Amino acid sequence: MDLVVGASGGSRIITATFQTIVDVVDWNMDTMVAVKDPRIHDQLYPDSVQLEYDFNQAIRRGLTEIGHTIDWLPQGTFYSAVQAAHNGTDGFLYGASDPRKLGQAAAL
Repeated sequence: MDLVVGASGGSRIITATFQTIVDVVDWNMDTMVAVKDPRIHDQLYPDSVQLEYDFNQAIRRGLTEIGHTIDWLPQGTFYSAVQAAHNGTDGFLYGASDPRKLGQAAAL
């Protein structure tokens, strides 16, 4: 499969695109599901792990237990928007546009 992923969002572009690629390639997730998946972000400053509102609670508890400070994004708030496209094994091209930014995939 060929996969192209990009995002907007400043310093969060890398984590958003990486998480989408891992979801599709390593976890065999549908591209649109991967684009919609709740995200996690961490960087040097601020010294906290930022989680989207509906991120997995078990992972959050595990991060807290090992000493991470967690910052929850309020529901409806996001820091990056991902766009992805891939060629399916059926010969069709598929696109996914992040619903966080009310996007939709389109092709010509």
